[in-house]
Amino acid sequence: MGWLLLGAPAWAIQAPSEDVRALVRHLDVTSFPNSIGPRREPGRHHFADYGFTRITWKADGADLELEDRSWLMSVGVVARHGRQLDVCLVDRALAAPGALFGGSYHVVDALRVVMSNADRWRAERVHGGLPGCIDDPPDDRR
Repeated sequence: MGWLLLGAPAWAIQAPSEDVRALVRHLDVTSFPNSIGPRREPGRHHFADYGFTRITWKADGADLELEDRSWLMSVGVVARHGRQLDVCLVDRALAAPGALFGGSYHVVDALRVVMSNADRWRAERVHGGLPGCIDDPPDDRR
C-alpha cells in the first residue's frame, strides 16, 4: 500500500487518457501525409482499417502495430488546446525479406488534430515541429 502514496513504480502500466483513446479510435490517417498513402482505399480511414490492431497503451499515447510487428505507428499527445490536440506521430517500418511493400524507414511528424463529434478527426502536419515533437527528417520535402 505504501507505493500508492509515493506514486506508481516506473514499471507500472499507466492507463491512457480519454484524449488518447479517442485519438486512436477517430484519427483519420488519410487526412495527412504518411506511409499509409500508397495503400489508401475508399472507406478506410482509421488505424484498425489498415491492420494496426496490436495496441500498447500509454498515459499520453499509444503504439499501434501490424500483427506481424513489421510496421509501427506511435501517437503521443503533447498538448491540448480546447478541441485541438498537438500530436507527435512516429511512423516506422522494417521491411522483411521478400516483403511486398517498401523498405525500412523511420519518420517523426508533428500533427495538429481537430477533435470533433464526427467519426473522422482530421490532422495536418505542422512543419518544423512542435514543443516536445521535432520533425525527423527535418526538411519539408517528404
